[in-house]
Amino acid sequence: MTIDLFTPVVPNDRLNLAFKGLAHRGFELARHILADIAATFNDKDGNFVKEFQTTGFDARHTPIVNCPGRTWLRLSPLWR
Repeated sequence: MTIDLFTPVVPNDRLNLAFKGLAHRGFELARHILADIAATFNDKDGNFVKEFQTTGFDARHTPIVNCPGRTWLRLSPLWR
């Protein structure tokens, strides 16, 4: 099953501000990279996307950035 990180699964007023910025402010390349990496994830509990979009944004984007073989992502200003 493919994980779709950027189609909101909660009402707009519950979306994390950082997620909103990433989803709507010209970060097309970042979204594409994150979507490619997320496609390799196994969402064991089915909550990854909801948490990525809401209160767990910081905790949920860290495994994506720290994904093995993706150390170059940590060099991006987006993740500082």
